[in-house]
Formats: sequence, structure tokens, C-alpha cells
Amino acid sequence: MTAHRADRPLWTCALDRDEWPCRPARAGLVEAYRLDRPLLSTHLAVLMSQAAGDLGLADPTRLYRRFVAWSLERHRACRVCGRAGHDAVPGAPPRLVPCDTLNPGTRTEHAG
Repeated sequence: MTAHRADRPLWTCALDRDEWPCRPARAGLVEAYRLDRPLLSTHLAVLMSQAAGDLGLADPTRLYRRFVAWSLERHRACRVCGRAGHDAVPGAPPRLVPCDTLNPGTRTEHAG
């Protein structure tokens, strides 16, 4: 997995130049966090916030699908609003989650 690391500040894969986390990086992250999937989601939420800063994005939730949504357990519903496609990740600031209930006035893209 180390070869498929984020090349900052553009957040592309250092090996294949795809957007990071690329498919091999995702597989490596899932393996590394196989015993604690919620911790993986929290870690990715933190990285998403850092990426938003590096990329100059005022709204880090624009990166949610790329960084966090794929790491959630399938068919998991949000703990706050009950809709699929996102979740209030434990330990992550609510502003990082694209949930209309947590962030009124934001447009949420639901995968469900």
C-alpha cells in the first residue's frame, strides 16, 4: 500500500497519478484497518479535511464520496438522519459529513 500514497498538495496517487485514494490504496487501507472499520472512516474524514485545505475547497464535504463514503459499511444508514450514503463518523466534526440534518442549508447527495 505504501506505493499508493497521497501526493500532496494535489491528493493524487504517487504511483498511478489517479485521485487518491485510488483503488489499490483503498484496498490497502481496508486491509490495514480490517479490525476497525469505523476507525478507517474517521481517519479518512480527517484526511478529507486536510485535502480540502490543500485543494482550497471551502466545503470539505465535496470530497466525502471520494474519501469517506466508500469506507462505510454497506447499507449503513446515517446515525443522525437515517438516510443511506453517508454517516456521522464518530470522532469526526459534523461539518465534515454531508448530512442535511447536521448541516442545514447544505445540499446532500445521497447514494441510497
